[in-house]
Amino acid sequence: MDTDPPRHPPRRWWRAWRTWAGLFVSGICLFWIVRTLDWPQVVRTLSAANYGLVGLAILSVLLTIGVRALRWAILVRPLRPSWLNLLSALVIGQVANYAFPARAGDLVRAHLLGSSESESRLRLLGTVAVEKVWDLLMVLILILLLSAWMDLPPWVTVAVPGISAVVLTGLLGAFVSHRWKCRLLACISWIEARLPGRLRGSLSGPASRLLDGLGGLQRAGLAWRTFAVSTVIWGLGTLSNWLILRAMGIPVTPLMALFLLAVLQLGIAVPALPGQVGFFEGLCIVSLGLWGVERNAAFSVGLILHGVVYLPPALLALVLGTLTWDATGRRVLWDLRMFRAPVKGEK
Repeated sequence: MDTDPPRHPPRRWWRAWRTWAGLFVSGICLFWIVRTLDWPQVVRTLSAANYGLVGLAILSVLLTIGVRALRWAILVRPLRPSWLNLLSALVIGQVANYAFPARAGDLVRAHLLGSSESESRLRLLGTVAVEKVWDLLMVLILILLLSAWMDLPPWVTVAVPGISAVVLTGLLGAFVSHRWKCRLLACISWIEARLPGRLRGSLSGPASRLLDGLGGLQRAGLAWRTFAVSTVIWGLGTLSNWLILRAMGIPVTPLMALFLLAVLQLGIAVPALPGQVGFFEGLCIVSLGLWGVERNAAFSVGLILHGVVYLPPALLALVLGTLTWDATGRRVLWDLRMFRAPVKGEK
């Protein structure tokens, strides 16, 4: 009797294109850095840094995290979660974004806060989506302001059409969902009624909760508060850059610190190794080189700034995680099955 050959799970290497692209991008940056820098000079530059100013930059980053938590607290209203739970979910999600591709930490953040507060995860995911639209809007505003004061390189301005499209899509979607929410839900219910029995009743509830989470782009008063807090966040980011540049003995202007902030924010969209290893420093070298900063000094700025931006959230996530994680939170954060496509037949 003939038997079918055993079925093996389909190869999914092509789905990991971001991983391969990240390896390539970071690998090129690391190769370029290793081959072109004067390492004794880098050591001397790091030794001569003003670490008192570096300490102030760390405080600025910690303050930025607190203000980001305040913005998320505004967006999740009328829910008023525990400040500890909200801050913990925020920083754990931020650290997960460093480690996992495709902004998977945003899913982790919504799930953790939803688990701790017994709130709809879809609604919270909607607030995270609103937050990302605000961040992109701030990037767009920053690029437009910079273009009024300086000639931006093409590799910066090339991102403007894509960012504008995403922001306009988000704003238009929020307007449509607010103006015609009842009609949208009615259409979803009509489709839902014609689905097979198992699927019937499974769409309108999640859709309603997701639309509720988009309220941060729909209510004018909430939008103005969110814009004001977002402005403070970006001001603190500029301050952190300014402090690190001063700490390395580099003559710095607010425009220079703003430009570096804009480039580093745009770099988030480029695939790289976890934590943007190598790529972050490469962006600093290229950006500061436009201002005449010597390559070894620019790399030293990137190395210190990388640590200042990435290490405080990681340490804070470790501390807060020990206070707030439950079994569900640990499973969601560390079970990689959440971030890959399931094999056929896998539950």
